[in-house]
Amino acid sequence: MTSLVAGFAVYEDNQSRLEAIAGLRHWDLYVSTTVLDRTFSMDQSWTDPLVGARYSCALNDRWSVTAMGNIGGFGYCSELQ
Repeated sequence: MTSLVAGFAVYEDNQSRLEAIAGLRHWDLYVSTTVLDRTFSMDQSWTDPLVGARYSCALNDRWSVTAMGNIGGFGYCSELQ
């Protein structure tokens, strides 16, 4: 899985920042299993749009925390179940 996103700051102060993000997520999946000497495999790739938010907060001069959430698919390539 690889994601490419861009963000736009919707709120910012001296210690924190909230961004709206949008971008693309590419999936490249290969699964293989063998049962009773028979091998079954599947190989798929797809790219989905995504949207979300990212929040960062400075704890001090050297440390910060970041939380990010996103959702994608929207029926374009994969389905949200």
